[in-house]
Amino acid sequence: MTLGLWKLRAYSAGLTADPEPALTWLRRASDVGQWEADYTLGLFHLLSLPSSPNYDAERGAQYLRKCAERTLSGECAFAYATALDGGRGVPRDRAQAYAFYQLAEDDKPAAASKQRLKDMRPLMSREEIAQAEALIVRLRNAFVASKRASVAPPVPCCAGAPGKG
Repeated sequence: MTLGLWKLRAYSAGLTADPEPALTWLRRASDVGQWEADYTLGLFHLLSLPSSPNYDAERGAQYLRKCAERTLSGECAFAYATALDGGRGVPRDRAQAYAFYQLAEDDKPAAASKQRLKDMRPLMSREEIAQAEALIVRLRNAFVASKRASVAPPVPCCAGAPGKG
């Protein structure tokens, strides 16, 4: 992850002409579950100039969604909500955007997410608000379930030892 970030900084500063070594390291970090890599890759693909071969809004949004759903990180949730809100790389979806802005606000309260929620709510139907609230519950439940699944059950002391248990 760190090497990928350093290489991407070198590319961004114009010290190298090819971002591929950085992207390779970041994809490897993403593959082993490092959310910061998903976030960085998502922003890289979304924020590259549209005329650049690195611009891929759909791929960028996919990385941000993966990050937001897997971690409920405020940074990832806000970035993905912004993509949903503006229809960048994903179809515009006000209910999903609202849900991810709310998850971002829940994780890291910030003026930007608070303002987006305040601006969006009056424009939404009751059905859209209900869809957003249901999505929030579903994502939180999935997050908790994934954390429980990643914790190994305790092994009884001395199980299988001669004369024990």
